Amino acid sequence: MARRRITNKALADELQAHPTGISRIKTQDVLPEIGGQAVGRLIDGINKLSAEGFGECTLEELMELVSE
Repeated sequence: MARRRITNKALADELQAHPTGISRIKTQDVLPEIGGQAVGRLIDGINKLSAEGFGECTLEELMELVSE
């Protein structure tokens, strides 16, 4: 989000969520279980708010998938 110049507040406003909730998602090493629809909304919101010149946000940009 920083590279795309999106603040927690701007994304929270777009998603009709609280900025603290966005901050918590960003700071977690292990994300709580969230559904595909929620992830899709995050990606859509980031794409809508992104500064010019950035490509589409992808799942891989949001999180690193690791196997245990």
